[in-house]
Amino acid sequence: MNAPIADVRQGLVEPTNNAFPVENTLVLEPGDGRFTVGGEGAFIEDDEAREIALSATDTAKETETEGE
Repeated sequence: MNAPIADVRQGLVEPTNNAFPVENTLVLEPGDGRFTVGGEGAFIEDDEAREIALSATDTAKETETEGE
């Protein structure tokens, strides 16, 4: 799946924003709603991931194009 990350809930680095100690969640927004993904053993998230690959987007270029 290729979807933008809408939010992150985590307790590993400051500032933390998780609701409870074991929550480390990516909130993805593929276009048809939001859903959550956690790591192996995830039980509160919608899905459990074994592997996640992140890639950067050039938001400056996207913003520049939108403004033209």
